[in-house]
Amino acid sequence: MRFRYVALALIVAAAVRAVPQDRFAYDKAAPLELRQLTTSTADGIRTEQITYRSPGGGNVPATIIAPAVGQRRGPAVVFVHWGPGDRHGWIDEARLLAGHGVVSLLIDAPFVRAREITPVPEQEANDIAQCVIDVRRGIDLLQARADVDGQRIGYVGLSFGAHIGAILSSAEPRLRALVLMGGLASNSAEMKEDERAVAAMAELDAEKWVARPRASAVFLQFATHDEYISRAQADRFSNAAGRGG
Repeated sequence: MRFRYVALALIVAAAVRAVPQDRFAYDKAAPLELRQLTTSTADGIRTEQITYRSPGGGNVPATIIAPAVGQRRGPAVVFVHWGPGDRHGWIDEARLLAGHGVVSLLIDAPFVRAREITPVPEQEANDIAQCVIDVRRGIDLLQARADVDGQRIGYVGLSFGAHIGAILSSAEPRLRALVLMGGLASNSAEMKEDERAVAAMAELDAEKWVARPRASAVFLQFATHDEYISRAQADRFSNAAGRGG
């Protein structure tokens, strides 16, 4: 089950620290503007619907799922969904982890949120960059919580979320371990858009980032017969991850 992979990854220690890239920098001193919209408790699990400010503009809709009973600082996990989905797709996994003392933060990607933008060819790449920063801001949020051990934070991402995680593996040194499932090694190779869009995406291709030196442990998971991820793309992703670390 997925939680086993997360639990295993979270205990892996990191020896070095990667340096975040300028594109994903933000003002850590800026207010989070955290808003708690609703809170509910059932079966020993607390669910909080929240928003926090995105450095890229607007608010990040998010859900926190945690053990209801007060505990010592424990591990935490950030979840990011696949492209057609949203944060609610991870509810079951987060509730399962809460039963093992883990606090989970589930966020919506920028393209899921209600917003007014003027589309540009680079919009898909811009959304990826913003989501990376939003996750980094979410880690700030988790580290500020009394029930989270800020030295034990992991990440789980599927498809689009795996792409975000590949970038974070080298751009975010506070993540101790990442579970990346079904990600494209190169989105730009699959794109049919104009040259500006392809060039912008090429800078953010997962295989380029997961191959960089990193402090975190990375666990990859691919399906044998995936209608979206070819064997060639899976092999490229795996080979790139093997060069990192």
